[in-house]
Amino acid sequence: MLDVPTDAEVLSLAVVLRGVGTLGVDDASVEIVDPAKVAVSPEWELERAAQEKRSRELAEAYPKLPDRPENLDFER
Repeated sequence: MLDVPTDAEVLSLAVVLRGVGTLGVDDASVEIVDPAKVAVSPEWELERAAQEKRSRELAEAYPKLPDRPENLDFER
């Protein structure tokens, strides 16, 4: 299960095989499910909360970033 934001415009999926072997995919599908009907583990909720917290932190920090490179001589 993947929680996709309602304003998402693109969803990319990939399958990766590491090492020697063969990988086959047959009859793959993507479905929209009702979140109220999906059992969620406590670990999933903690991970989601951590991701949301990090997103908020980045959104708050972004306006504070300098508009040009600073300290290019690494003296500070």
